[in-house]
This record gives sequence, structure tokens and C-alpha cells, in this order.
Amino acid sequence: MRGRRWTTDLLQDVRYAVRLFTRAPTFTAVAVTTLALGIGANTAVFSAIDSVLLRPLPFKNPEQLVVVWNRNLKEQGPSKLFQSYRDFEEYARHARSFDAVSTATWAIGPQLWRAHGQVREVLALPVGPTFFTMLGVQPSLGRTFLPEDERAGCSIVLSHRFWQNELGGPADVVGQSLDLDRRPCVVRGVTSPEFAFYPAAAQLWTLLGPDFQPAREQLSLGVFGRLKSGATREQAQSEVASLYAGLHRSDRLSAISFPSCTRSNRSSPG
Repeated sequence: MRGRRWTTDLLQDVRYAVRLFTRAPTFTAVAVTTLALGIGANTAVFSAIDSVLLRPLPFKNPEQLVVVWNRNLKEQGPSKLFQSYRDFEEYARHARSFDAVSTATWAIGPQLWRAHGQVREVLALPVGPTFFTMLGVQPSLGRTFLPEDERAGCSIVLSHRFWQNELGGPADVVGQSLDLDRRPCVVRGVTSPEFAFYPAAAQLWTLLGPDFQPAREQLSLGVFGRLKSGATREQAQSEVASLYAGLHRSDRLSAISFPSCTRSNRSSPG
């Protein structure tokens, strides 16, 4: 009886909703669309927070990892995650508080992968040559990027999921070439099944080499670093702020801050 009543109530609610829709279809469509957009936006925001702030970082010694944010002290508004390639180069060359500095960008859209006569979109994340070593992760096949790969044309590292689900998991994939945006890209390695970096849907990583299009100097980049043993965030912040000020003497003085994605109170899962 309880089940029948629940079904009857549901049918009544559906009929009522249909009657409302027929009376005011425009209002109903706008309301449903607004609700869908709100749910989608909240889901995207939570996904980013969950992957960056809530879950333990699956990297070596995650308490040493920092991300560089740029905040102008004389202007109100949120800190900026993105830096210029020129800023990144300055930190990478002269910052002494870091064992490694690298970069990644989300400023480009999906790329086209051509295989077996078909064209498909893939989510490829452009990163610097020291990206994986800075995170302290090891691949399951092959290797990750090396600085010399910048002079060897297009290089890629595949996610374990893409290698297995899209390519069938071939053991000899390292050294093979994939057609990405009409460029032959050499596979350097495959990540471990546990590796994850935002966004989780990334299927492969491309190298931000000199021939990258659009030019890396024109991209907005996220800058990440691994602190040296014994170095503090405060020391790194002071150093990076000084480097930035020296590079932008004509700009207003800016400060670099390191937010809570540094997990000093979390242990690495492996």
C-alpha cells in the first residue's frame, strides 16, 4: 500500500508540473535552465576544491609543494593564479628556495587526435619539462619529460586511463607517435593509475616546448614549486616577490602568496 501511495503521489506531482509548464512554458524553461546552470557551476567549483584542497595530494612530500599566486597590494580583488612565461622563467632561473619550479596551463581548449580514420577531441594539459619530477611521481611505462625533449619536437605523456581505454594498453607504446592537431607527437611515457592532477579528466600531457602553439610566451600559466629541505614558505614568498618586483620595476609593487594547497598537515599516500 505504501509503495502504491508513493507512486500515486509521484504521478500527481508530474501531472501538476506538466500543467504548470503548459501555462507558462517560457518561465518554466528559464527556471529549469537557471537551475541546471547553477548545479553545473557548483559541481565544477566543488570538483576543483575537492581535487586541490580536500583530498590529500598524491605526490612525494606534498608539504613541500607550493603554488604561486600574484596579488597587487594596492588593489582590491582576488589573487591571480596565472603568471606570464617571463615571470616563470625568472623564478626558475633565480629562486634559491626551490628544488624545482615548473608550470602548467589550462588556457587552451581540447586538441584533435586522429587515429584509424577518425578525429576525436582529447583533453591535453600543457606542462613544463620538470613538471612530473617536481611533483615527485614515477610513470608506469617509459619516462616523463626531460629538458632535452624541448628540442625534439612534440612530446606527450599519456594518462594510464587513456593508454588503457583508448589505445588498448599496448606495452610498446613508448616511442610511438600520435597525431595531435596534425602534429606527430612522440609518446615518452604513461602515468601510474594513481596519478591525478587537476582537471582529473586530462587524458594526456603535452610539453611546453619552443614550438608549442600558441606560443608559450603568450599563455597564462600556473606556476608550481617544490621547496628545498629547510626552506620555509615565508622565505620563498619574500624571494619570489623580490624577483617579481625586479622584473616589473615599472609596475606597482606586488606580493606573491602561497595558499593552502601546501599540505603541511597531510601525509603523502605514496
